[in-house]
Amino acid sequence: MGAEAVDNALNLAPEPATEKAFKAYGQLIEVPGGNVQPTIRNEAWRFWAGLAKTKIHGDIEFGLFTVAAREHLVAEMERHVKTPELLVSLRDDYLLVVAPPTPPNARKAAPDAAKTKVFMVARDQAIILNKGTWHTLPFPRGKEGLFLAAFRSGTARSDMKYKPFKKNEIVRFKTWEEK
Repeated sequence: MGAEAVDNALNLAPEPATEKAFKAYGQLIEVPGGNVQPTIRNEAWRFWAGLAKTKIHGDIEFGLFTVAAREHLVAEMERHVKTPELLVSLRDDYLLVVAPPTPPNARKAAPDAAKTKVFMVARDQAIILNKGTWHTLPFPRGKEGLFLAAFRSGTARSDMKYKPFKKNEIVRFKTWEEK
């Protein structure tokens, strides 16, 4: 599941989003398995509290966005240095490309293609990206994805930094069927 150089592009294989695998980039939220009992339970519903926590200073902004299926190539990534980001798919499974954060004030901050990973995120999972984690828009499994995002108010206008990879590489990754 690593990267290999082919045709001036790094080819990646998607891997399942698990708590352990995603930890360097943020938190994975999913319904607990095994014998984990809900915090509150009755005949109509079950609620598990405290599955993830993050600090966001100030108002939280919620937004919806759609994204079309597209070729599995990435030449640039984005990050938010002032806020974590909650991402929830409202329709389907998706692939998410991430790279480790770089220091917020680094002069030439850019994502590192050699450290990029692709995660398969199931529709019944949610993620919280750490502040500064480089990421792409999700790649939906179907023709178009619908997503809920939450982050610090004003992020979409003033804290979305897009950058190409350090050496202008391109990351290519497999589809669901090719994994």
